Amino acid sequence: MPALQTPVLLVDNLDAARGFYVHALGCRVVETTPDSLALEFHGHALALRTVPGEHSHEAAFLLGVDDWCTASERLREHAIDVEIETARRFSATPGDQCALRLHDPDGNALALLGFAPEADQLAA
Repeated sequence: MPALQTPVLLVDNLDAARGFYVHALGCRVVETTPDSLALEFHGHALALRTVPGEHSHEAAFLLGVDDWCTASERLREHAIDVEIETARRFSATPGDQCALRLHDPDGNALALLGFAPEADQLAA
């Protein structure tokens, strides 16, 4: 199986982006250079690179429901606007149990999708 590529999001100001991704979203810093930042978010790799200008990239993260709830609560605590947020649902069929979509300060779109293990899905 080929290795998954790390999503790279372009930002204007690396220090401001660090504030959003580390403090508000809860990413862990893995490596820094003068013009980039490697992050880890609930087991997912993410890279930020400084490139001035207009940005409109997207990244999606598949999380366990508990990690999704942690991220959602953290965003609320930091007063981050979320465009779409679904309430946690339970169903007898596989699929996302919760989702949210937001934009970072540079306009990059982020989607956080929470999936429950099959054993945790409940019949409606």
